[in-house]
Amino acid sequence: MKIFVSGLYQETNSFSPIRTDIDTFKRGYLLSGEAIGNELRGTNTEIGGFFQGLENDSEPIDIIAGWAAWAVTSGPMKRESLEELAGAIVESLRNALPVDGVLLSLHGSQAADNVDDCEGWVLEKVREVVGPSLPIVCSLDFHAVVTDRMMKQADLLIGYRTYPHVDMGKMGQYAAASTRAERRVENRKMFLLDATADCFIFDAYWLNCAIILDVSKNAFAF
Repeated sequence: MKIFVSGLYQETNSFSPIRTDIDTFKRGYLLSGEAIGNELRGTNTEIGGFFQGLENDSEPIDIIAGWAAWAVTSGPMKRESLEELAGAIVESLRNALPVDGVLLSLHGSQAADNVDDCEGWVLEKVREVVGPSLPIVCSLDFHAVVTDRMMKQADLLIGYRTYPHVDMGKMGQYAAASTRAERRVENRKMFLLDATADCFIFDAYWLNCAIILDVSKNAFAF
């Protein structure tokens, strides 16, 4: 089995006058190929979780790492920077074909010039390369704005469950397991997690509270 892994992650603050460009990501991280695993393997990040989940699988999996870009929150991205980064991901995916699945780490609230839904736009580009039947699983931030475009292009969208965010790696592992499951199910269908149920937001000082930990453990037991 061969799984392609990449990421383009930033939360946009549309009120910020500081525009996002390639240099913004270079101040975070901008990695390609083997450097992705070398830097992120073993970290509490979605991509770190991707690697852990795939490498611990009972079936040998060939992980093809494309590009991984991460930046702190800033203003909307310059369109040319979005096209350059997304283009690098898409080109590395094209060069990796054939693959059995795609794992992407995206934020869910990223915007650029004339692109209010960067994640949906990126997923659309990836879907154009792999076709309609290949599983695409995407991890998202707790604060993602999930759009119809995103749901149309991805087979599964998986968001964090905690705030403050402490489960990025765990959700990455969950996404990796879901990608493998999607591949092994002959008749796939999209899974939608019901976001209309009661939600808990825990402040930092509550994370060590036994009652809150017990509530969250039971709420997330699926």
